[in-house]
Amino acid sequence: MSLENKEAYEWPVHELMERFQRSFAQAAISGSGLVIDCTGSYYTREAIYLGGVIEARLTLGDKIKDRPFRAGDFVRMGKNFGSMVFSRYIGSSNRSLTRDDARGKTFRVQRVLYSERKWWLYFHEFSIDDEGREFCFPADVFEVVPQLVDMPAQG
Repeated sequence: MSLENKEAYEWPVHELMERFQRSFAQAAISGSGLVIDCTGSYYTREAIYLGGVIEARLTLGDKIKDRPFRAGDFVRMGKNFGSMVFSRYIGSSNRSLTRDDARGKTFRVQRVLYSERKWWLYFHEFSIDDEGREFCFPADVFEVVPQLVDMPAQG
């Protein structure tokens, strides 16, 4: 299985470090003002994500295999979901998700981030906004639901 089909949490250490360093360097160059680079926000997001993977490996060790969520999981609001949950994005305004917005809905996990000793989830439904920001929500307020099965179209 190629690395592209695996989450970064499963990559060999040397590959993880190489990709983190490359993303970090490209984010720094694109943000320096020396060049005009429309992919700068991508590299910044990638460096933050891979930095979280490194933090998880250093903090959790082998327990990282027991992470509560994986990319592709379907989740819904859990018992810890208050009246409103705020997303996290470094250096920017947050996006909120209210209980009414989430009630009865299932979200698909795009990526799992470990930061500040907590798990955070990126959803396909809340991907990147017009300014290139990617929002993630605290994982502890969601629960995994069984895989949804594609149903044949009714005709």
